[in-house]
Amino acid sequence: MADTKEEAERLSDELMVLARHYFNGRIGIGSTDAGSASPDTTAEVNLFGTAEDVVEKIEVLREQYSTDEIMFEVNWTSSVPRDVVTNTIRILTDKVIPKFK
Repeated sequence: MADTKEEAERLSDELMVLARHYFNGRIGIGSTDAGSASPDTTAEVNLFGTAEDVVEKIEVLREQYSTDEIMFEVNWTSSVPRDVVTNTIRILTDKVIPKFK
């Protein structure tokens, strides 16, 4: 998450480069099921964007799937810079979670 759409897009683009690299390294290893993680599913199921974007996406998940729990992983593969992790947690706690209390 980021404070602006531009920053959120830049950060998600960087993460998707990492996801593609990670998953390309797994080609040929096989998977446990047809719904296994991939760069495409990573982009589909993750909550990227500003606080407003994430709140919107959570509301959609709640409406479509009756979602009542979400796991946030803000430092996938320990590759996200500390300041980005800290800012994401700040946005999450200050601007996203209060919308669902």
